Amino acid sequence: MTLNGTKILADVYHKYREALVGLAQTFLGCRHAAEDAVHEAFAKLCQNQTWGNDTVAYVFTSVRNAAINQLRRRNSQDRLHESLFNGRHRELETGDLSKGVANREELDFLAAAVDRLEPNEKQLIVLKLYGGLTFDQIGQIMDLPLKTVASRYRRMLERLQIELREKV
Repeated sequence: MTLNGTKILADVYHKYREALVGLAQTFLGCRHAAEDAVHEAFAKLCQNQTWGNDTVAYVFTSVRNAAINQLRRRNSQDRLHESLFNGRHRELETGDLSKGVANREELDFLAAAVDRLEPNEKQLIVLKLYGGLTFDQIGQIMDLPLKTVASRYRRMLERLQIELREKV
């Protein structure tokens, strides 16, 4: 790997680390296992210098694949579960999901509602809110058309807002 390639990967890692770990955690349910998947993906990326047209999307795809592979290797009975938002309310507070949330109790309810989403829905939230990726990049990562990603995201936000309103 060239020095320039190393710098590119380092920059992507530093900018998107939390989003990458969050994405892996949607599969693995455990932050420590998610961090292992991110490191596994970056170890493989360091061996390969062709990352496609969109390096960020390629890295997210690699982390997603590493998490899936780790999940396949792991016995499902040993699966741990942690909230995606453990200790991360500050990040949730700044996202689209928390608009209109009045207090910590509502924020906790919102975090629990997000944790109940299907894995693909959680991935979408992590990629959009934590990663700050575009719908086009998310579509590349999840192998979905742009319009599908955008409509799923919109419907998910609407559903979460309705749940929050019904709770209050």
